Amino acid sequence: MKIRFTSGIGLGLLLLCLISFEYAGAQISVKRIAPGSGKPSRDGFVFALPQTVVKVTVSVKEIDLVKGPYAEYADEYLGIKNPVMSNGKEYELLDVQLSTISQPDPAQLFFAEVDERTSKEERNIFFLLAGNGILKGVNSGVQAINEPGSVKVVNKHFSNTELFPFATSPSRFQKTDTIIRIVTVDTASVKKRFFKTSFDEKPSEQKAREAADMVARLREGLVNLLTGFQEISYDPATLKFMTDNIQNLREEYISMFKGLRLEKVVQHTYYIVPSDDQSSMATTVCKFSKEFGVSEQGDAKARDITLHFKRDATTSAVGGYVPKGNLSERSSVVFYRIPESTQIVAKFQGQVLESIHVPVAQFGAVVPVSLSKTHIELDENTGALKSVFFE
Repeated sequence: MKIRFTSGIGLGLLLLCLISFEYAGAQISVKRIAPGSGKPSRDGFVFALPQTVVKVTVSVKEIDLVKGPYAEYADEYLGIKNPVMSNGKEYELLDVQLSTISQPDPAQLFFAEVDERTSKEERNIFFLLAGNGILKGVNSGVQAINEPGSVKVVNKHFSNTELFPFATSPSRFQKTDTIIRIVTVDTASVKKRFFKTSFDEKPSEQKAREAADMVARLREGLVNLLTGFQEISYDPATLKFMTDNIQNLREEYISMFKGLRLEKVVQHTYYIVPSDDQSSMATTVCKFSKEFGVSEQGDAKARDITLHFKRDATTSAVGGYVPKGNLSERSSVVFYRIPESTQIVAKFQGQVLESIHVPVAQFGAVVPVSLSKTHIELDENTGALKSVFFE
């Protein structure tokens, strides 16, 4: 008689069958690796159960503030009320994204060794492991699947290699003075005119006035072009090219008064391992402030970005079915996990930024299942049973 269980069948019946199943003559011995464990007496291999790691991606907009050369005259000539008055940086918290990955749990490492006294047929047991050593199945025939590669996010940087190119207008201007000399010869007087040419430094206010005049002329030229003042029927592509260039030129002149805000998006990634004994406490991921952005510590104005774990207690009823005693002493079994469903919330200053509902492996229970004539398939991300088949 063959009994087959899959992940859709009731958990209580499955655990009851697993615990009451006993076999004699163990052919595989599985022991938990604990601190101080002695050297194994026979050859074997090490495998692990997974633990859940929370990946936290914090996206921050970094703004470089550049003061324009004519910022002091922005209100007077163009009516701009809030120009950039000093160079500096500002930061803006855009969003926080949560996801989970798995890695081997250092507290759930096991050593499997073969009893050489058993026959060759009895030792034909197939273990399937992931690339990081996590157990995926026993005699399950599960085919290995290539893991997807990571996606690299390329951030676009908005900057200008040459800032305020039109502020480099001539800083000196030509000045011509007329000098009149009266020459008297006997009773006759003659006026002689001399012209003296010199170059003086152009004051900043005059430069600002000229730039403001150019803004007005460009605006007037754009209006004339759009309203057909020249009475020329331009091709739509030509008209678009001219209007775009006039608009860009006007924005360049305005930036000399308003200043520049060069923006780029920076992503900070953190990996948090939830701890069973600290699941009820808020876990600090990093700190953030508008003045200094993301920081680890040392910023008095920074506030914490925290993670909060709300467990569903879905595995609390399993405690009565889990066998008592030291699980590492059981030899003819292999272990799997029953993860606990958990809500993970990211908060900043009391505001919820992101929330996900996922199974967390280390919040659940670790349960043994017999190896004798058993086909087992495990989820490599949570360590949970996907299917089990008893012969």
